[in-house]
Amino acid sequence: MPWQLTAEITDSRELHWGDMLTEEEQNQLPEKYSHLGMEHGVPFHPDLPPIPYGLTINNRKRHTTVPAICSGRFAYDIFFDEGMKALIEEMEPGVHFFHLVSLYSQSEELFDTKHFLFRADQLIDGIIPEQSEVVPKHMNGTLRRYLETAVWPKITWAEDAIAGRHLWMDKYFKRSLYCSDAFLEQLQKRNVGHYRTFPSFTAHRLH
Repeated sequence: MPWQLTAEITDSRELHWGDMLTEEEQNQLPEKYSHLGMEHGVPFHPDLPPIPYGLTINNRKRHTTVPAICSGRFAYDIFFDEGMKALIEEMEPGVHFFHLVSLYSQSEELFDTKHFLFRADQLIDGIIPEQSEVVPKHMNGTLRRYLETAVWPKITWAEDAIAGRHLWMDKYFKRSLYCSDAFLEQLQKRNVGHYRTFPSFTAHRLH
């Protein structure tokens, strides 16, 4: 069974990150600052420096550590620590992209763990829309994206599209990251927490 994997846990353990770069510094970056975690399928620019983020006063508790899987600065951004990066690269060598970030506490002390902003590089055309809670959106007769019709939509994948994969996104539905049973099993074996999963489904593609 494939699973939607999200770092958003929506309770007091949730970490909220703010900007540490000034607007001028953001504009000087070789990539658009607010899109750094959105450009899945594209490598990070080689001249992009480590990006600093700081915990904000919106956090409901004072955090002394950053979990292995953590929501990032912007919606759908994901930070993975070194252990998670190693696991992903072991299961899917050379497939995905990681960029070092510098994470600071509310007292502006640098956390001593290394974390990386993640970009998936398995963007597939795999959702079966007729069996999923999504609506196709077209432009000039070409499919551009899927819009969800539920908060946590039911997603059905074509079996042949996800066979052998462990982490992926649909190229028309890049709001969510999905993982295999084998990947989830590794998270459980390593006692990785601070994430949620939602089941999705598989079926044979009819055309």
